[in-house]
Amino acid sequence: MRIGVESWAYHRYFGDLYPWEERVGTRWTAEDFCRRAAELGVDEVALQSIHLGDGSPERLARLQETLDELGLRPALSWGHSDGLRGGTSPEREGDLHAALDTAAALGAHVVRIVCGDHTTWSEPVAPRKRALALILERAAAAAAARGLELAIENHADFATAELVDLVRTVGAPNVGICFDDGNAMRVGESPLQAAELVAGLVRMVHIKDLAVLPEAVGDPGGRWPTVPLGAGEVDVDGVLDRLAAGGFDGSVFVELSSMHPSWPDEDDAVRRGVDFLRRRAGDVSS
Repeated sequence: MRIGVESWAYHRYFGDLYPWEERVGTRWTAEDFCRRAAELGVDEVALQSIHLGDGSPERLARLQETLDELGLRPALSWGHSDGLRGGTSPEREGDLHAALDTAAALGAHVVRIVCGDHTTWSEPVAPRKRALALILERAAAAAAARGLELAIENHADFATAELVDLVRTVGAPNVGICFDDGNAMRVGESPLQAAELVAGLVRMVHIKDLAVLPEAVGDPGGRWPTVPLGAGEVDVDGVLDRLAAGGFDGSVFVELSSMHPSWPDEDDAVRRGVDFLRRRAGDVSS
């Protein structure tokens, strides 16, 4: 298992806020995030494309130098927040292909993408899957030409079984799944059962723990606050066990959404998450 951190865990540091969140007293660049990740001793970082500044070749070259200097392997996270909008947005397909160039420039090995979000959850599944399959076939070919894998996240837009069927329909060897245990819970699934369903297709993992609010149950777009790994209602060890039993031994990224009021410090939560994964991997805790 390779341990990483997803930059969305620090979204407030980049100026991104959920409606109920308050700003922090600092503003990070992608390099600041990478340096903090290196201090935490992780192997990889997943960089949200919206956190890369102007995305110019000069900007990307500077960031790649920082990644090389710190010894961090990058992944690129594309699609915040509704990605391909269920296959209804040609301009978003163009943006995805541009992100593949960005990923290649950074030396990334995988691009996490989203096909939609909770706003498309209730729309008919079959037409979405048909439209998305065509888009993803084209994206898979473009990614393969750049030596990249695509990892489609279960992003509260499809049930896990529906996403598995979509990936199998595309049928490209470089297309798999970015499994997010918290997002499985958001759509009313057991994260353990969802982890079993994606066995053999997982390219990367977003691991998080949730404090479930009763008013959010049944509402994928509700408030699902995160807590440090092991402090919430997700059987994180069980999820990782199921993934490992299915043959996954890749990159696991600590990710947070909005923090529960009992755990307001996302940096502390990330540190605890990294330590949780390091203990699990049998390393010495930092």
